[in-house]
Amino acid sequence: MWVDRLAIGAVVLVGAFGVAVLVARVFARRTHRAPRGLFRRIARDTIDGLAEPISLADAAVILGLSVAAWTAWSVSAILVAGSIGIELTLFEALFMAATVNLGVAIPSSPGFVGTYQWLIVSTLGLYGIGQEQALAFAVLYQVAWYIPTTLVGGVLLARRMPFRVRVAAPTVRAVEQRAPTRA
Repeated sequence: MWVDRLAIGAVVLVGAFGVAVLVARVFARRTHRAPRGLFRRIARDTIDGLAEPISLADAAVILGLSVAAWTAWSVSAILVAGSIGIELTLFEALFMAATVNLGVAIPSSPGFVGTYQWLIVSTLGLYGIGQEQALAFAVLYQVAWYIPTTLVGGVLLARRMPFRVRVAAPTVRAVEQRAPTRA
């Protein structure tokens, strides 16, 4: 069944990430020369970032934020499903969110259109929910997260843009005109 393959794929991805972190740590300890070229610098920065150990405080923050994000996804799925007459338990919503998030990690169309709906319809089909209702939920749920996320992301991006107004330094003549003359 596709769920078994999905679980196996998740385990393989987590294992591959673990191996990548170990290789990055070993590589970062052995090489200390400055890389040349943009690609090599980006790769080196990525490897150095993966090689840094995570403190317990950072791990606790990461875990807390992850739990908060997954809870928000699951609660929003329950609320959106309830709005169209679908009853989801917390476990079902969590499983659906995990399936969708893992599935859209694979590059697809912009906004995950098509992939997102297929994953939700397939997952909700496991719980005996019809395709029409599941598709309606998928579209509504995608709109419920895509639009706010895009708007907030746009605002945050706009705030980080380097719009700096250059203020000209005062010239010597302007400073002399402002300075009082002593007689």
